[in-house]
Amino acid sequence: MYGELDTGATTLAFAAHAMGDMNYSCGHVAAHSSEKPLGMEVAFTTTDVVAAHAQAIAAGAQELSAPAEKPWGQVVSYLRCPDGSLVELCTPMGG
Repeated sequence: MYGELDTGATTLAFAAHAMGDMNYSCGHVAAHSSEKPLGMEVAFTTTDVVAAHAQAIAAGAQELSAPAEKPWGQVVSYLRCPDGSLVELCTPMGG
């Protein structure tokens, strides 16, 4: 029902909807129940956005925006996970 990723100085945690039901008496919104992505994202940096994007699609993510180079030189893509989360994959800034 709960998991964490060791991302260095910050811990990124995930919880099952059942845990939300247990902890919030007023309920919660399941991101996958919305037709459109929610107005927040989790971003992951990688030196190979194209490969990470393809791997995410193979694992069940929905492509929202294919990898593309932005005017400032960063390669960025957007995906929606099966749970509804919006994910940005991007190359590091200045790298």
